Amino acid sequence: MEGVSGALERSLAKALSAGDGAEAARIYMIAAGSADEAGKRDQAAFLLTHAWVHALEAGSDLADECRTRLAQADRV
Repeated sequence: MEGVSGALERSLAKALSAGDGAEAARIYMIAAGSADEAGKRDQAAFLLTHAWVHALEAGSDLADECRTRLAQADRV
């Protein structure tokens, strides 16, 4: 997956196959942070949106942080 390193991609695949949405959200947030640091704002927002959806589905506290970060980037 574009924007996700090999190690993160493997961890993400493992979390998704295990149905661990909270872990998937955490991994997507890491990938979004990396994309943001590289100046890839659209890619960061895309990954952060995925993190938000997985966090919401999992009932994770990360959902609030995702929404806040998306709002700060004018993506909500």
